[in-house]
Amino acid sequence: MTSLRLRSALMLTSSVLVGMFALQIAGCSAGSDPTEGIDDVENSGVSFEEWKDTVYREPHSGIWIVNGDTPIVDERALHEFFMEHVQQGALIVHQAGGVDAKWDDTQKLNISYCVSTDFGANYQTIVDIMNGASAAWEAAANVNFVHLNDQDATCRADNANVVFDVNPVSGQPYLARAFFPNQTRPTRNVLVDSTAFGNTGVWTLEGIMRHELGHTLGFRHEHTRPESGTCFEDNNYRPLTDYDASSVMHYPQCNGAQKGDLVLTQKDIEGAQALYGAPGATPTDPPVDPGTDPGTDPGTGGACAHDVCAAGERLDAGCDECAATVCAADSYCCQISWDSVCVGAVAQLCGAAACSAAPAPTCAHDVCQTGEALDASCSACATTVVTRDAYCGSTEWDDICVQEAVELCGEAACGG
Repeated sequence: MTSLRLRSALMLTSSVLVGMFALQIAGCSAGSDPTEGIDDVENSGVSFEEWKDTVYREPHSGIWIVNGDTPIVDERALHEFFMEHVQQGALIVHQAGGVDAKWDDTQKLNISYCVSTDFGANYQTIVDIMNGASAAWEAAANVNFVHLNDQDATCRADNANVVFDVNPVSGQPYLARAFFPNQTRPTRNVLVDSTAFGNTGVWTLEGIMRHELGHTLGFRHEHTRPESGTCFEDNNYRPLTDYDASSVMHYPQCNGAQKGDLVLTQKDIEGAQALYGAPGATPTDPPVDPGTDPGTDPGTGGACAHDVCAAGERLDAGCDECAATVCAADSYCCQISWDSVCVGAVAQLCGAAACSAAPAPTCAHDVCQTGEALDASCSACATTVVTRDAYCGSTEWDDICVQEAVELCGEAACGG
């Protein structure tokens, strides 16, 4: 089965967990964690549907939260997570593909954002806090956050005039959550729960936002490293410094040594400079071989080795107009691999004519059977599923499409 990949990103120990600050005053014990039951999934033999029912889902965005700290943006990716990690007894082993997800040398100096006026009475507070938190990272490395206050009145996830938005939420199991540089614009949000403006113990909201902005730069939770001895997330990361129990990216309740507010340590600064360079300087990452693009694996393509309608090695955005369009929407396709998701995006973004040689969707099988993509006109149920999940009508009618047929059309659609 072909399924959507889980995106990768880099952190102070470079990998891919989108960050949420879920500090618990009482510590790391299961009894004090509001996400208990979400991140304790083991190889228990449950079905995907049974497991999915235990996963927290943000009501405002529809994003699932696994391990209390990792957003999964759609059901296909959630199913992939389940198949690859939950059924195997693991929880959050995201694949970085050997590529650091970070802002390029141009974007890192213009990381623009807006702050929603929906914060109401807390609006100026969060504006000032964002200024202070971003200043800490700007003093540490060659990055620049830019608040575009003329966008604040329309500060939503669909505002393409900024790199990310800062918005209020309430009733969430976290104080704040953020994103990583390799995510698409609709999911590049910093969300602040209303509880973050209340009593957060020794941690100030500005300290919490320093942590969150670390995620927006690509830095991950330091406590996933084995030296922490607890709160393990995964081991797919690239260390930028030695382990730092006092890091701003280390949860204090996970055997962290930083007992006061969350501030950048010297190792945080060194790690940020290793990735982005010192303020006004260039990064100090190890040099790549001549002829290779920074941030990509040598010998993994990057030319025009195949058509956009065929899966294979990554393509250059300059191959043709369609490749440029797909890569603008999904950088994975030109940085790592032109996989089936990229091929599926061709039909959606470039039009069906772009793959004139590719077989068009047909009505070759029932909605309850896996196989080639089905045309939306095959049946009322096919229309419903394809409207919900375009992949089923452009690339493949896989077992996720079958599940969606049952969920959206009723069990009677498959003789249940």
